[in-house]
Amino acid sequence: MAQLTACHDRPSRPRCAWYLRRIALASVGLLPLTVSPRVEAAPLALAPELQVEVLHPTKHDRDLKTINLRGFIAAKRFDAIPLSLNFGVTLSRVTGTITQLVGDFNQGTLHGETFASPAWGFGPTVQPRFELLHYAGLTVRADFSGSFLWYNHDFPSGGRRYNFMWQAGPTLAYAPPSSCLRLSAGYRLWMHVSNGTGLGPRNPSYEGAGPFVGFGCALHS
Repeated sequence: MAQLTACHDRPSRPRCAWYLRRIALASVGLLPLTVSPRVEAAPLALAPELQVEVLHPTKHDRDLKTINLRGFIAAKRFDAIPLSLNFGVTLSRVTGTITQLVGDFNQGTLHGETFASPAWGFGPTVQPRFELLHYAGLTVRADFSGSFLWYNHDFPSGGRRYNFMWQAGPTLAYAPPSSCLRLSAGYRLWMHVSNGTGLGPRNPSYEGAGPFVGFGCALHS
């Protein structure tokens, strides 16, 4: 099979993987800086929140169903723009199968084989939230998130013990003015899981989408 990029060359793979991982990690952390060069942030405040996501696979050869339990602990708000950064952890349970190409193309033995890929993953999460519309106690947001997850074994089948999970989608939140209660529901339009090592057999990525619900209590003003 023809090589698509220089990152496919064996000598350059470690360096390309190094850059890909750092670009992925920096994309969420530097997001506020790309919005405004002069943004003042409020102090980090406690904002406990629990979210449950049920995500179905979006590719037939990656039949992996994902349930995520997310616990957010603290949030940092920015005064000049309708943005907050929320920090927490994600517990991920995945069940299902993945189809991988095995064999040798030159010898005519290349074929698809299906492997069971159940796994548990856990790791830190940061979630930028952009408030698009606000009326009374209702808020329409665009949520993005990045997580670094460590799994109980190589995952998906043929991959590695660690993966990055990226998500994006709309959220409708409700916050009664006289209470710290926070309710939310929405849909993750896009979820991508991969280990950041580029295209190749050691990075069997998968994608998903699905709804979520959340509740919490904002302890900051």
